[in-house]
Amino acid sequence: MSIVAMALAGCPVQSVWFPLCVFSIASLVAFSFVVLRSFGAQRAIAGSLGLAAMGGEIYALQLRGDFGHATSWIAGGLALFLIFFEERHIALMAFMALPRGILNQHVLVEFGAFAGLVAGGIGLTFRFPDIPPSRFFPWRSWCSPITSFRSGCR
Repeated sequence: MSIVAMALAGCPVQSVWFPLCVFSIASLVAFSFVVLRSFGAQRAIAGSLGLAAMGGEIYALQLRGDFGHATSWIAGGLALFLIFFEERHIALMAFMALPRGILNQHVLVEFGAFAGLVAGGIGLTFRFPDIPPSRFFPWRSWCSPITSFRSGCR
């Protein structure tokens, strides 16, 4: 899911941000290899190559414009799914930490996730021509798996 969300937010090849977009997808693929390594080297390599191919293909489709205006809505839907279903344990830990005054990585990731949702929602509502809302939604998609893995939630 995270690789799909990052591929949907990809920048055009001519953009100065293109290397950052490629780095974000590549770092998620590398992270998936580290996670899958416990299942054996062959499965880790096969899984990572499959995820890289999927991310690259979705990025290519997005750059060609095959998703059209639906890109932002798809990215927003993925963001909502990631925040409230797939990674809801991070949200629950953040909401449990806040009343106790604890500002940990879960709280910070949730602040970023909800800021991305608000910014993406504003972009979908007001349609600023130079700022595509699909770029605001996937921030959590990149940060959330790393936070889950490092905190022992997986």
